[in-house]
Amino acid sequence: MNRRRKSSIDQDITVVKAQLDILRRREAEYQTLLDGIRRLMDTVHDERVALETKEICLDAQKKPINWLPTELLVDIFVECTTLRGRDDQAFCIDDVQHHPPVVVSHVCQRWRCVALATPRLWSQISFQDYSWNPRRGRIFTARSRGALLDLQYSSSTDITLSEEAKRVDYLLTELVADVPRIRSLLFRCKAPQSLEMVIKTLVCPGNKFSQLQSLDLCAIIPGPAYSNTIPLLSRDHLKDKPVEQAENEDDSARRWSGLHHLVLEEVPLLNLPKYFLVNLRSLVLVFCPRKNLPMRRTAYLLKMSYMCQFLSLTPRLEELTLNNTVPFFDVMLSKDAGDLPPDEESHLIPTPPVRLDHLKIIDWSYPYAADVHRFMSFLDVPRLEKFDLQVEELPPKRSDMLLWRGYQSTSPPASLALPNVVDFPSLRDLSLQCAGEEPAVAVVRKFTFPVLEKIELANIDTAAQSLQGGEISPPILPRLESILRDPRLPHLTHLTLSRFTISPEYGRADALLGYMPVLVSLSLDACGRVERLMKGLEEKIVGAIKAPPQGANPTKPRRGVKVCPRLEALSFWGCHDLDFASVLAVVHSRNRPYVRDAEDPPKNPGGPQDKAANPVTGVSGRGKGAEKKEEVSMGRQIRPLRKPQGHSASAQITGGTFAPSSNIVSTLIAAQEAFQPAHILYVRIKDCKLITEADALSLKDLGVAV
Repeated sequence: MNRRRKSSIDQDITVVKAQLDILRRREAEYQTLLDGIRRLMDTVHDERVALETKEICLDAQKKPINWLPTELLVDIFVECTTLRGRDDQAFCIDDVQHHPPVVVSHVCQRWRCVALATPRLWSQISFQDYSWNPRRGRIFTARSRGALLDLQYSSSTDITLSEEAKRVDYLLTELVADVPRIRSLLFRCKAPQSLEMVIKTLVCPGNKFSQLQSLDLCAIIPGPAYSNTIPLLSRDHLKDKPVEQAENEDDSARRWSGLHHLVLEEVPLLNLPKYFLVNLRSLVLVFCPRKNLPMRRTAYLLKMSYMCQFLSLTPRLEELTLNNTVPFFDVMLSKDAGDLPPDEESHLIPTPPVRLDHLKIIDWSYPYAADVHRFMSFLDVPRLEKFDLQVEELPPKRSDMLLWRGYQSTSPPASLALPNVVDFPSLRDLSLQCAGEEPAVAVVRKFTFPVLEKIELANIDTAAQSLQGGEISPPILPRLESILRDPRLPHLTHLTLSRFTISPEYGRADALLGYMPVLVSLSLDACGRVERLMKGLEEKIVGAIKAPPQGANPTKPRRGVKVCPRLEALSFWGCHDLDFASVLAVVHSRNRPYVRDAEDPPKNPGGPQDKAANPVTGVSGRGKGAEKKEEVSMGRQIRPLRKPQGHSASAQITGGTFAPSSNIVSTLIAAQEAFQPAHILYVRIKDCKLITEADALSLKDLGVAV
């Protein structure tokens, strides 16, 4: 093979270079074209994205939820995802836990941005043993940033004690760094060992719960055994040296705690430091009464001495709730200790009553009638305004149940009789729920309520007798004088009766309503034989307020009502024997204008009928049917006293009595109220078989709101 010459190769190289130059120029040109096309594509892409975003925004504007500003949307999210007051803090769908903040943040881009920018939304953290996820807790804590934390842990009865202890210990370890911003803390544990770890964390001087406002400690097993936690039974943290040293520190957050709400369920009292209780406003105690005295050393018994000591540490308490809780009475009043007979010895410890100047509400469920007066004798509550009481009937075959509550015997001796009367000078709202008739007539007989404004009496007896038609026959409503020590209720404005039968005896309804001269609202819930009560409300009187002067034309008789002249509202729910004619008669007797009685022509003035029986009141004529006819003549002008000490005597009128209200200082004013009754403005009728909807709506023609 012949070799090519160098000059020939150079010529070929020159040709190749020329071709390469051409290709490079073309490639550059093509790249320029591609760059331009890419820029055009990017421009088109950006315009497309902007238009798509605009389209989404325009479409979103059609939905009313997107009209709300971001600030209002934040408030809605916080309200919808709040954990306070709920038993389960997560939406449960097919055993999958969907926590509200997570659900809200996955709806749309705007909602997610708003959710992630709202620390309050992530400040409520719940740990359940069936959805244990520590990582979720750390994420929530990080997203909450500086917001106050609401932490809850709840166990189930299926978890083992060792596993529960590990989880509680892990949570307490993780919470140490965030203790200063914890606002509420709830632990529902199965084992007392776990609760002991929580209490140790609370009383540790190094942990400053300066923002803690609500604390719930609950043992979910009734009557837990404190075999491994004996210090909770015998230890009083109020006397621990570390706590005393902590109280002496110059730390206002510790000395004046912000804890306002406390719940203790089967957790021994006196295990929290004193500074936790100084500003307490609400206290809930849940200690199921024992059916027998605990014989084990590891069992806890709620004693009245413990409660007195504990309540004495809560001077600012405003609301006390005893949920299925009755203490074991191991104390007696100090003033009663000196009154014991010489031959009677008592093992009870004398103690003075606990004064709670700020207590306004007491809610107590399932005591016996004998427990109520005995417990309230140990409390001095001058500002109590509401008393909600649900009394349980003593089992007839278990009269020894009183022995398990500290009574010496089923018939208490003089040391337990407690003859003193408890006065509630500020009580305005009384709700009494009793199982049967006997507890209703025994529970508040030793209490006085001088300014009572609302009463709710309810029968909760589940063993009521059934009639042939399958209906329940509620017990007869006891006489008011057998329920209350003083049946006169001059300030009562609201009365509610539930599941009682009105007595058919003549005069019983009048006696009940006659004690309530300023009654404004009457509610009957599932009551029977209400026709007697309705007859008392519709009973009318006809007469004249003032006798005419001698020789003048006779005054026009006026129509009045016998009882409750200020009544404005009636409510009937489940009163199956109530007919529309009774309701209409009551409305007619109070809502139509006063007219002259057609059956009674005017009397001749100056005749014998016009002579008053006394300087203030005179009676003339006799009534026919349900109407009574009378005249009240004015003898002299009666000026009201500046500070009335009592109520004037009722003006006796044929067939009835005018009981004066709290601002009535003379029988004349009482008569004026009776002859000028208030109109019935509101009537509620629900589930009454004898009254149709059309009948109820027809009351609107008489100016009644239905």
